[in-house]
Amino acid sequence: MNVSGDHLESSTPGLVPAFQGSPTTSCYIAGTLFVDHASRYLYFTPHLSTGAQGTVAAKHCFKLHAMSFYHPIQSYHTDYGIFQSKLFWDSSTICGQGIQFSGINTHHQNGIVERYIHTNTKRARTMIIHAMINWPDIIHENLWSFALCHAVAIHNATPCVSALSPEVFFSGTKHPSRLSNFHTFGCLIFVLDPNPQQGNKIPKWKP
Repeated sequence: MNVSGDHLESSTPGLVPAFQGSPTTSCYIAGTLFVDHASRYLYFTPHLSTGAQGTVAAKHCFKLHAMSFYHPIQSYHTDYGIFQSKLFWDSSTICGQGIQFSGINTHHQNGIVERYIHTNTKRARTMIIHAMINWPDIIHENLWSFALCHAVAIHNATPCVSALSPEVFFSGTKHPSRLSNFHTFGCLIFVLDPNPQQGNKIPKWKP
């Protein structure tokens, strides 16, 4: 499997999800997008820093994800910058993966991933602006990483000309489209009170 990858940065710090305990003060400031040449399947990982550690961690996560579908990654096509770091190079060498770099100032040679970064960033920007207009007290620009992940998920689930989605091509398993399960980014979600489900009554003065 041949993969293109590129790095993106955000001047706006991104919110990091916290599923338990107190919210973290750390922020996302960058991310890496990988695209499989054959299926056009996208994999995005946000980073807490612009260093090589985050990019290598993203590479490792994508490798495990690809291997879960029996797709060993054979080579990467990237630009220079963080991808020419010794840490990234050593990680690829250990995994037996080749690296091909674009020429200096010739980003068009890595046009596949450049285009998908451009397209999905615009989609995420549109989602955030739409959500901010409808819910300005809650939705802020620091949700950009969530919007970008949502845009990537929609891309992977959207059928192409062959009526098959990138995730169907990538997984090798045909299944119905998931598009009807997606919510509009930033829309209200209501959680049912568990008391009625457990046979308990809601207190008289509780809304």
